[in-house]
Amino acid sequence: MIGRALVVDARMLHGSGIGRYVRELVPRIMNGGAFDSLHLAGDPAELAPWIARHVPGARMLALPYGRYDWRAQVAWMALRRELPGGRRVTWFPHFDAPVVAMPAPSVVTVHDLIPLMQGGTAGTVKRTMMRAVVQRVTRAAARVITVSDETRRLLVDGDASLASRIRVIPNGGAELADGPASALPAEVRTPFLLCVANRKPHKNLVRAVEVLAALVASHPAFTLVVAGEWFASWEVVERRADALGVSARIIDVGRVDDTVLRALYANCAAFLAPALMEGFGIPVVEAMACGAPVIAADLPWAHALGGEAIGYADAHRTDAWIGALVPLLDQSTVRDTATGRGRARARGFTWDAAAHATAQLLREVADA
Repeated sequence: MIGRALVVDARMLHGSGIGRYVRELVPRIMNGGAFDSLHLAGDPAELAPWIARHVPGARMLALPYGRYDWRAQVAWMALRRELPGGRRVTWFPHFDAPVVAMPAPSVVTVHDLIPLMQGGTAGTVKRTMMRAVVQRVTRAAARVITVSDETRRLLVDGDASLASRIRVIPNGGAELADGPASALPAEVRTPFLLCVANRKPHKNLVRAVEVLAALVASHPAFTLVVAGEWFASWEVVERRADALGVSARIIDVGRVDDTVLRALYANCAAFLAPALMEGFGIPVVEAMACGAPVIAADLPWAHALGGEAIGYADAHRTDAWIGALVPLLDQSTVRDTATGRGRARARGFTWDAAAHATAQLLREVADA
């Protein structure tokens, strides 16, 4: 019998949220035995060391183009000839999939529709193109995965025909707490607030800066540590910090590895998640798992993750954030309760569970 093959578009392997998704799920799926061979499409220079460490024996398919690159669309036409025969499924862990040459059968994951909805994330022309891509690839895919009920709702609102082909499989994050932690980066000193986010407008990081500025009068030792992928819109936040006189209190550590991330979560006085939109919100789960008390924007995406285990504040009101934050900083019983509830809540979001459900779906499509 011909073995079952999994092909994965791994061009975003080293990205932030989507990269984490790929890095966590692919090895677990292969270790689970649902597939006999793995074929990863991407830049061979990036893939080779990761394959050697995490999925030895995987085959590389050269696709050395980044996200939203039209050359990748063209390259997929040729790449289809290199795909394995027999029982096979091609998985696109992002909607940046081929609009013309999508291999059949395929599965597409749609994490969120933020670039289509949030001004400042992409220009008008780019948003129009993305909207067309999402429509074409979700209609062409055998199945569609979303990581939240909210993203599923938005997709179905735009195209009711997708309803029967979407499966919601939440992300994980709890396992991050299981590994070792390093020392804090040299520039980081306690006490500090923490944000882990890419620097895009919808992350609302300016709110965290304004919270810090309002806090320092009563808590003058505090800084704000920001970790994550850099984008040009971060300059707007930096200018706001300058205007508020807290630039020296912003500690930008950039992208960090998991050992440093664990240390940041475990040692922060509070984790702030002020995003206006999220497809899921992996850092909230990771922070809860590592024992950080969390305050998030009082929005549906955050309630879906935090339930009653975390605090909430109006995404647009700095005073609401201060009101939620100060009891965590000043009352040990409040902090201890939040930490315990967060750890318990995080256990409901694991990469093991996400991988099992994803493997099951991919196998069903390959065998259909």
